[in-house]
Amino acid sequence: MQTHEDRLTAALAHIDEDELCDLALQLTAIPSPTGEEGEVGEFIVSWLRAAGVHAFTQEVEDGRVNAVGVVPGEASGTSLMFNGHLDTGAPIPHELAAPGVAGQPDELMEPHREGGILYGTGMDNMQSGLAAIMGAAVACHRSGVQLHGDVIIAGVCGEMGVAPIDQYQGRRYRAKGVGTRHLLTHGVVSDYAVVADGSHFGLTWAECGVVYAKVSTAGRPLYTPFTRRAIDAKDSDNAIIQMTQLIGEIETWAMEFESRNVFRFEAGEIHPRVSIGAISGGVPFKVAVAPLGCSIYVDIRMPPGMRPIEAMREFRAVVDVASVDARVEFYVSQQGYVGEGIEPIAEAIADAHERVTGATLKTIAPMMTSMWTDTNIYNEVGIPAVKFGIGAVLVERDGRTELIPHTTSVEDLLAATRIYTATALRMCA
Repeated sequence: MQTHEDRLTAALAHIDEDELCDLALQLTAIPSPTGEEGEVGEFIVSWLRAAGVHAFTQEVEDGRVNAVGVVPGEASGTSLMFNGHLDTGAPIPHELAAPGVAGQPDELMEPHREGGILYGTGMDNMQSGLAAIMGAAVACHRSGVQLHGDVIIAGVCGEMGVAPIDQYQGRRYRAKGVGTRHLLTHGVVSDYAVVADGSHFGLTWAECGVVYAKVSTAGRPLYTPFTRRAIDAKDSDNAIIQMTQLIGEIETWAMEFESRNVFRFEAGEIHPRVSIGAISGGVPFKVAVAPLGCSIYVDIRMPPGMRPIEAMREFRAVVDVASVDARVEFYVSQQGYVGEGIEPIAEAIADAHERVTGATLKTIAPMMTSMWTDTNIYNEVGIPAVKFGIGAVLVERDGRTELIPHTTSVEDLLAATRIYTATALRMCA
């Protein structure tokens, strides 16, 4: 009778470094900004089928698919799903609010390998993670190990942090879990889930909720010679000048909100953050007329368990009592969760990590738990889920740890694939 060690040895023998690196590079070579994930999803299904794994697509909307692969086990056994998002964050080939902004990439990074590092657009977020879960599923299949439950691979569209607002409408701006919600309401479910998003091998089952808010001030469209200088910004006829006053008041509240809502749980800490991510006001080609309006766009991260309506009420109250008249509009509201019943999958990953690396799991960094990912959706619908993934290559510069965007180390890619393989066998075999 095969032991777990026998099964694991047989499966790990089918993980090939060259094949895995080539897969990650092929994934990054396919442009897949949010809203345009169809091509990379079709590639994943073709690759899995060529490896002998049953695979299919789910059309979420025109040009957007989820890619699903299943290594079947017995119907009565425990099933495990690995989730990775297909959309990458940059570059975005369609028009932005400010095209040509310094630092905005103009074209895809050429996928390539330099020694022990893989480069390519979206490599760290999260095409290397997709390659790792695909490699793990294929290793389980090729090993011939009898599974008691299904191992499922889900490449989902629409996870990145974009949202429709103002003139930015349509599929390119529909994200924050659109693919995973479709997946879980259209027949692809499991007993447990691992979201393979970047975590630098930290493990979490709790993440932030998020609210996006638009705050607008109103001014008078006066011709420059007719404008007046207000002693106090709040009394200005200029909507942008008014906004400078309001920004300071929002920042004061944000500091207090963040310190008050630090969230501690067994795996580490969550540090909610508030960030003003965009501003819009006036007409650049006609600065001789003062702006009629100015808007800022605010990202509010909430601790798990805080309902979006609570954060929305608190933020609206801050704006209502501000010294400047302003209007608030909310356009994203997603709750954060602490997974329940996650012990079996958390223990399986911890065991797999120690077997593969020889080290115990490190405590996950707060910035890795203070995100919103599709982990929340699984925990929302009652599927115990954790986040555990790779990340970009880290370097030390001037006493600080920084990451190199769009990279993954070959060592980390191999380790993640082996850990996912061992986890799948622990849960499903």
